[in-house]
Amino acid sequence: PASRLGRARAVRSLGSSATPTQALQAANDYEIYFNYISRIDADDEDDQEQDNALSKSSFLPRAVLDGIQRNPYAAWEWGMVERVAGNYDRAAGIHQLASNAFEEIGDKPRAVICRLDRGLNLAAGLNEDSGRKGVSGDVTKVKE
Repeated sequence: PASRLGRARAVRSLGSSATPTQALQAANDYEIYFNYISRIDADDEDDQEQDNALSKSSFLPRAVLDGIQRNPYAAWEWGMVERVAGNYDRAAGIHQLASNAFEEIGDKPRAVICRLDRGLNLAAGLNEDSGRKGVSGDVTKVKE
């Protein structure tokens, strides 16, 4: 698990200069890392049944969710990498999960930071093609 996290963090340290391909690889490394550190056994039949029920309510497997609870700091990093990759909705979801995990451990400042990042992700994902009115459209109207 440490090698996956290390490689993902190396790409994350590049910030916005990372290529989308690098960011996607790092995002995949984070997901594998969270799966590795989970306390949930993926081969257990009871866990697989619960995964099927949870997959309808969450975009991530239960083992990854458990991994996020164990290391919310890396979850925040994962959300940042997803943002660089252009996966704004996924980044927003991951930042929400990280915020919840920070709340559970009592780290309220980082929970707030995650919520702010979630808002930035949602705002960055807005565009006129999506059918939702974006911020840039409002700015253009103000200029005219």
